[in-house]
Amino acid sequence: MRDLNHFDEALKFGGQAHALTPKDFRPCTLLGAVNIEMGDYLTGLDWYEKAKERGASERSINYDLRGILLRADKAKREEIKAVLLRVDSERYKWVRNL
Repeated sequence: MRDLNHFDEALKFGGQAHALTPKDFRPCTLLGAVNIEMGDYLTGLDWYEKAKERGASERSINYDLRGILLRADKAKREEIKAVLLRVDSERYKWVRNL
């Protein structure tokens, strides 16, 4: 659903997947990505933090975020970059190169 830009359905199914497999990081990364793509950046980053707590690597999370940034239009990309740098300028310093 995320790939089809059906974000409400992606959130619904991601929430169901998280409820069924609460220790798996994959639903958390899905929910993180969907929230960020919808413009709810802090909620998205919270979901990515939950994914990290459940075993997702920082590298894979950054890879997800990079994909979101590269697919976003220029204005949205700059907005996301600003949020990431404001949240943690050291952790997300790589976004300056995009």
